[in-house]
Amino acid sequence: MSAPLPVVGQRGHQPEAPHRVSWELTHDHEESEAVFPSTAVRELGTAECLGLVEEFDAMGVAYLDIVGGEPMVRTDFWRIVDAASARRIGVGFRTDGRRLTPEAARRIAGNGYVDVRIRLDGATEATNDPVGGAGAYRAAVRAMELLYSSGVYDFAVDVVLTERNRGQLDAMAAVADLFGARLRTSSARPPRRTGRPWYEPRPGAGQELDVRRRKREFGDAAADDHGQPPGRCGAGRNACLIDATGDVYACPVASHEALLAGNIVTANGFAALWRYSPLFEHLRGAENDALCVSCGGHHRHEDVLASVGRSA
Repeated sequence: MSAPLPVVGQRGHQPEAPHRVSWELTHDHEESEAVFPSTAVRELGTAECLGLVEEFDAMGVAYLDIVGGEPMVRTDFWRIVDAASARRIGVGFRTDGRRLTPEAARRIAGNGYVDVRIRLDGATEATNDPVGGAGAYRAAVRAMELLYSSGVYDFAVDVVLTERNRGQLDAMAAVADLFGARLRTSSARPPRRTGRPWYEPRPGAGQELDVRRRKREFGDAAADDHGQPPGRCGAGRNACLIDATGDVYACPVASHEALLAGNIVTANGFAALWRYSPLFEHLRGAENDALCVSCGGHHRHEDVLASVGRSA
């Protein structure tokens, strides 16, 4: 399925709803604690999540990009996905594949409103598993096999580019090609509540130029974290991030406190935050059109932070 067309924010324009919401359904991972420490925070419950889906439907949200953590660790994951797709809201999610069963693969194949991305951190076990945990590479390949054999031919292989794997982009594309999948790159967003940096630093400036050149050759891999062409950002205009606790951020990638609009629980819902948050109103101003373009493909957000009087 294709993502909806973005809406371009203009001065004085108050979009009734974002076309695309990134939803961090959980902070939890299945990997070992040595890689991703546990986060003891209260996350939104099933009723609150289903209430959000109803609110998205009433507002006219077209697409949910479910991220994490590993979203499939939630026992109510499919209940939330089914609630959204029943309302004709597109749902995309990223998984490490460990919990992707034959039944789940068939479920995805039979639902035209669901997209799946399989996480891959390297082209080999030696490169992949130090980041994703023991067995992660085999789990990802097995998930790709299940999807392909179930008739899911339009899924994506999602790669977070790091110093460790940047030289393996061709090899990872070859893995995706085996199953007819698209290669999609995304930027690393550190687990905000652990206080820990990302496992590996992203490529340096000179190395990133080579990575971008290779991304252009892959076509679909040039799509950014929002699924929009490079250089176009809808942060606070047609896209935002809701984290697992209900905090709402203007940028789908950078969950920095300076980009925090509020919490859906204390604000009595998402719609009020989206429509009346002073932060969103500021970012929708015409004078801020170039802010997100200047962040370097959503890897850096210093310019956005500076625009709201904060520093990273």
